[in-house]
Amino acid sequence: MPESSTSSPRIANRLRRAAAIALAAFSVATLATAGNGSAVHAEPPARAVTTANGTGGRTATVDPGVDLTNEVVTVSWSGFRPTTQANVYTVIVLQCEANPTSLDDCYTADPFPALANGNRLLDSTAADGTGSAQFEVRPASNLPQLACSATNPCSILVYENDAQPIPPGSLPAARVVLPITFAPSQADCPNITDFDVRVDGSATSAGLFYAWAARICQGQDAVVLDYTETSSNTGRENFLAGLVDLGVTALPATTEELEAHPEHRDFSYAPVAASAVVVAYNLTDPYSGQRVNNLVLSPRLVARLVTNTNIETFVRDRELLNLNPTVRFPSNGINRILVRAERTASTRILTSWFAADAEAQKFLAGNDTWRVAVNPAYLGYTYPRDSFELVDTDPSYLPRQGQKNIALRMFYGVSPT
Repeated sequence: MPESSTSSPRIANRLRRAAAIALAAFSVATLATAGNGSAVHAEPPARAVTTANGTGGRTATVDPGVDLTNEVVTVSWSGFRPTTQANVYTVIVLQCEANPTSLDDCYTADPFPALANGNRLLDSTAADGTGSAQFEVRPASNLPQLACSATNPCSILVYENDAQPIPPGSLPAARVVLPITFAPSQADCPNITDFDVRVDGSATSAGLFYAWAARICQGQDAVVLDYTETSSNTGRENFLAGLVDLGVTALPATTEELEAHPEHRDFSYAPVAASAVVVAYNLTDPYSGQRVNNLVLSPRLVARLVTNTNIETFVRDRELLNLNPTVRFPSNGINRILVRAERTASTRILTSWFAADAEAQKFLAGNDTWRVAVNPAYLGYTYPRDSFELVDTDPSYLPRQGQKNIALRMFYGVSPT
């Protein structure tokens, strides 16, 4: 592979040698067993929380508030007027330039859901004047309109929507502005296409490699790393085919994959992180408007969601109610779940989890303890699997292809385009 004009041959060659024998594994099991007694390092120190005071005794915090990437942070506020039943005094959260002087300095001031990317949040304040919300922040590579970066700090604006007009060129009166800073990103690297190391694989691990690439691309011994965000399966395939230097995966290569590439290079598994598959949900209490943070789901309930079984009545499932006695569910039910159509290790891990559960297996076999009949399209359908296939004819249940940022937009209820 040709040298970058800014790379050190010594560093680049060393990385090439390491890359030629490394198929990085991201599963907890592999991390615990790989190597000869290698220690698992503790997580890095928590990033600092940023707190700011606003008008009228209002305060807000963002956790974390420094060294940010394209991620979801927790924004909390206090001293705000409680949201009324008529939805007066709702709270709006926006990402803005460092020192905004008007809503024109924020993305976006357009009413939801007109925006395409979902970087505007509408939430509510409880009776005690407090509230919190999960909010996605974006660096320059994901939001060029604001160009937030390690050298260009930005802010988060939290304000009350009192239904009164905001004069042009000004900010809402009841507000808090929270300063935020971003970590170095690939956008800070020189615009080079002659990469020293090419990496392909897990979308879940992309943030790790983007951050690493940003920290090694500068200086005299710079190394230029390219990460293509695909899936664990694609990362393994492309590594075994010799198309990339490293393949990032949550599961080891299968016998079938190895047999399909008999001339593949020798390799070892190099654990670099511990991660887990989670079921994300976006649920609010229909009475208080506050976000539900303590939902409990069993393997059987996840299997019911995955098989699209009577989703309209899911919130009345007796097991769900037994597991969540204090949660108040919306009477109009929930939306169809959002799953990826590509072959991924995450799908294999999740379906292996509920496939190993006796109650979930009884449900899938049509002999449910709670007397919910599995969707007929999935009766006899076996798990675990690498992908969520289109088995049901319900047009509302459609496994999606595409990158993680598209899924995030859909998860927040905005257009994927």
